[in-house]
Parts: sequence; structure tokens; C-alpha cells
Amino acid sequence: MAGRFQVGFWLSLLLCGLGGWSGSCSGSQTNDPEIQGRQQADWVVAMEAVFAADSAMGARRNHAPETDSLAAAVETYVRDLETLDFSVCPPEFARAFAGHREAWRQSLPFWRRFPDLRGEMHDLIEEIRRQEPEQEAELDSVLKQIWDTWGEVEAAAQAYGVPSGA
Repeated sequence: MAGRFQVGFWLSLLLCGLGGWSGSCSGSQTNDPEIQGRQQADWVVAMEAVFAADSAMGARRNHAPETDSLAAAVETYVRDLETLDFSVCPPEFARAFAGHREAWRQSLPFWRRFPDLRGEMHDLIEEIRRQEPEQEAELDSVLKQIWDTWGEVEAAAQAYGVPSGA
């Protein structure tokens, strides 16, 4: 399934190899406005593909706890994120997304405390709030880290005019 999420990247990489676009994909610095424009266009396509893949992965993550544990859902999501190809993305976007992936990874010990909860992820978060009030501060901290790093991803993309679609 992971290969399906790389289609946009393969298309982007294919375009990089055609029509003299290779200079725009090599990461080399240039002052040529035409090459810079093509590089930015490549970055936009690549970031949009990452957002599309993340959206699909996130939907699966949100519904996976209906039949499996929260931790298993997050572990699979993190593994899926590791399959994304950021080689055509701007470096600051790739770094921001790596930070977001790491925030999810660091949240795993928290989710492992609830191995028997089943349901849609957002519903389970609210259930944890209601049934485990002593966990609420840590839950808020985990979610804040995830949302803060997502904000960094969005900011990096928006610097190139790419909305996150979240």
C-alpha cells in the first residue's frame, strides 16, 4: 500500500528527468529565475503529494483503533510516514515533517496505556479525557506536541504557497 502514496513523488521524479528539469531536482543552488521557478514548482507538487498521502494515512490511523489498539494504530502511522519520499521537497519542509513524525513516535508510550480501548481515534481521545482525568495533562501535552509540529509543517508548506488541506 505504501507504494500508492509515492505515486506523486515518482511522477515528480519522472518530470525531473524530462526536459532539462534535472537541474531543478538536484538541490543545486542557482540564480537562474527559470530554474528556480521549476524547482519551486517541483517542490509544490512534492509537498502536495505528501499532504495527500498523509491525509490517507491519517484516515487509516483514525479508524484503525476500531479493531486494534491506539498504540498499534500510531505505530503503523509512523511506519507509513517513514515510507514518504521527501527528496523533492524543500529541506525545511522535510525537517518539519520529520519533527512531526517524531512527535507521533514519542507519543507511543502514552497510547500504550490504553490497549483495550476501541473506537475512532478522536472519540477515544475524548473517552480518555472523561474516564482518565489524571491522564488529561499528559494527553494535552502529547496532543500539543503533535499539533505544534504539524503547525511547523504547515508553515513550511505555506512559505511556498501550499495549503496543508488539514
